[in-house]
Amino acid sequence: MLGQGGTDDEGGRKFGRPPAGKAAEDPAPGDFNGDGYDDLATVLVSTRKDKDGDKHLSSTLTVVYGSAKGLRPDWSQRLPAGTSDGNTAFGPLLRADLDGDGFTDLATYADGDKFARGTYVLHGGPRGLSERRPIEAEAFRPAAAGDFDGDGAADLFDGRTTLYGPFRRGAGTAARTATVPGGHTGPRQAVAGDYDADGRTDVVLTYPFNGDDYEQNDDPPTGRPPQIDYYQGGPGGLRNSDPVPPGLDSMATYEGPRQGVAGDVDGDGVDDFVANGEHHVEGAGARSKLTVIHGSKAGLGRARPSRVLTGSGTWWGSSPMLGDVTGDEKPDLVAARPGFSLTDTDRLLLFPAGARGPATEGQQTVRGDDPGLPGDLEEFGFGPLDLLDVDGDGRRDVIVHSHTYGRPYGDFVVLRGTPKGFVPKEARHFTSDDVGVRVGRR
Repeated sequence: MLGQGGTDDEGGRKFGRPPAGKAAEDPAPGDFNGDGYDDLATVLVSTRKDKDGDKHLSSTLTVVYGSAKGLRPDWSQRLPAGTSDGNTAFGPLLRADLDGDGFTDLATYADGDKFARGTYVLHGGPRGLSERRPIEAEAFRPAAAGDFDGDGAADLFDGRTTLYGPFRRGAGTAARTATVPGGHTGPRQAVAGDYDADGRTDVVLTYPFNGDDYEQNDDPPTGRPPQIDYYQGGPGGLRNSDPVPPGLDSMATYEGPRQGVAGDVDGDGVDDFVANGEHHVEGAGARSKLTVIHGSKAGLGRARPSRVLTGSGTWWGSSPMLGDVTGDEKPDLVAARPGFSLTDTDRLLLFPAGARGPATEGQQTVRGDDPGLPGDLEEFGFGPLDLLDVDGDGRRDVIVHSHTYGRPYGDFVVLRGTPKGFVPKEARHFTSDDVGVRVGRR
């Protein structure tokens, strides 16, 4: 059950709810209650022991609401899913107004032992998210949300099947269902964006690397990676695009594009695709790259050549996110650079917007041990990132999830967006315990 305002958490504390917001014709994806402040939604994973002493991972979907002062841990909700066979009992957390009421909803797949396996929606409203409600769809695990047929209603897609909206709120049913020929479920990630500016959402899907796909050697594979699919939106909905757009094949690495994000990086009004992947350079150690494939009215990758940003480290450029951090109405790129030893500190990277989009020139680096940060954080660059405007000032703030082994809670570091980028000395810090969840030792 989703913890509501005034209810106890597992420590017996009370949590409130934000003041009532308003519905909007085009609600902001980050704002569940329409008050003008983005809200954080994340999954906290705990280690629990059963009566026999065996350890199990237990997941709690946690929502923290924004305000003029930023995220308010005392305004939070929790949905414990219980234990599951995987690392988390939840799938991707997808934001969209599924029922057309002017509030952003949260949809996800869940298979914890505290409720039936399936797809659920938590509807947004003036005071925040409602109780979970099932979406009627057999063996459906949503991976992407968007308006794939351009009818103005949000849809859900799992890699093969599309549930087309609007969704009936009480019944949890879609307006129609369709299957993409040749599609298959289980993508590692689905990145939705309008890459050809036709008013319909397209999707880039990536799949886990299969070691049998390529013989291991020092050179990345060539040709179309089997870990990539591309689906275009159209009047009838999603359809498979073969061959994949130019540029996606250039992202062929041993693991394919590991993490991707969509956004208009060059200010031409069309979404672009940005993703990272490992790149081996003989004699120079591991280097990684972030590849920008430009969208256009001619299609993804069909008007301008791709841009490649490179940096040192196997996971340089991980968890890329796009948004206006400095308030100049141009998208900046935020990514992580995890370290791999006590002397190789985790880093957060900010690539400011330029004439051609984000570039490594003028990049800002925030280290996990910078003054103003808690100082004893571990996994500062390994945990997920969120880029949201949690204080409503028109600039995106980055929320870094971290965990230090041996402590019974996880850490959240909020770096506010400013005209100068991030200012570590002004960072805010709170823990999972502050929002009512003790994560335990992983």
